[in-house]
Amino acid sequence: MAPKVFLSHSSQDKPRFVIHFAERLREAGVDVWLDDWELLPGDSLIDRIFTEGIAESDVVIVVLSANTADSNWVKNELNTVVIQRIEGKCRLIPVILDDAEVPTVLRDTVYQSISDCFSYDTEFQRILDGIHNQPTHPRIGEPPIYIRENEVSYDDGLQAGSRFLLRQMLERGANDGGTFFDHDDMERIRRDGKMSEHLFKKEMARLEQNMHIEVHEYLGGGMNCRLLPSGIVLGLAASGFDVDGAWNQIGAYIVNSTQDGSEQSVLDIAGQTGQPALLVDALVSIWEQRGCLEVTRAFGGFSATRIWQVDPLFEDNFL
Repeated sequence: MAPKVFLSHSSQDKPRFVIHFAERLREAGVDVWLDDWELLPGDSLIDRIFTEGIAESDVVIVVLSANTADSNWVKNELNTVVIQRIEGKCRLIPVILDDAEVPTVLRDTVYQSISDCFSYDTEFQRILDGIHNQPTHPRIGEPPIYIRENEVSYDDGLQAGSRFLLRQMLERGANDGGTFFDHDDMERIRRDGKMSEHLFKKEMARLEQNMHIEVHEYLGGGMNCRLLPSGIVLGLAASGFDVDGAWNQIGAYIVNSTQDGSEQSVLDIAGQTGQPALLVDALVSIWEQRGCLEVTRAFGGFSATRIWQVDPLFEDNFL
């Protein structure tokens, strides 16, 4: 239903503003009560204006200008509207022309000034927003990608920014199993995540302190970064990968396949378990650091990393 609006004004403002303004309101779907359109010869001014016009309106727009200062009709209408507003029966929107002085009774009301009576598109839209009581806010955009990490509950002890960096490094290096990233790689990750340089450096320092990455800085402000085994494991877990299941499957396979003293390469284990070679290599490195495995490494990637001895107690973790 179209909102009903009573337009209070001085008759002297009709030619330059009021008539055109009322026509624009009606074109915009507003049911405007304007005396020129509503009053007929023989009508009672008091009954029609105060009993019908103002009393039945959802909104009252009071056009104030240099011409309204001496208008008793506008003053009477305004007093009636203020009472209506106090009683919660209508909304009051003052429209100011000519930089007119705002009456004392309206000092606590947000008003709309119009400096040019022939060009006021922006002001008109704000008045429409006021009639419909509809604030206009800019569209809320998507938060930075790294912030969205907080939308899912994790139990990994990582900050959202740190988790984002690990996930991005893993996703970008997934095609070739890469764990090394140069300065340009990391700068692209920072920009894609809309991270400030300060936050980026802070989260990188946090990851390095917790031994999830290894950072090498060089002259000129550049840096290289390498994912460490724990960073690979946490990054995969944050990406939804079942790291716990892989941990048990890979560990059990190592225990069973090395009982006869045979050696197993990381690539062999990955092929037999169906798990990513990058994750197998990370877990093998973690178990090696803990003294559970003896490993030989040589140039040649995953196929050249071989397990040749397993601590007898290692199997207790997978029984």
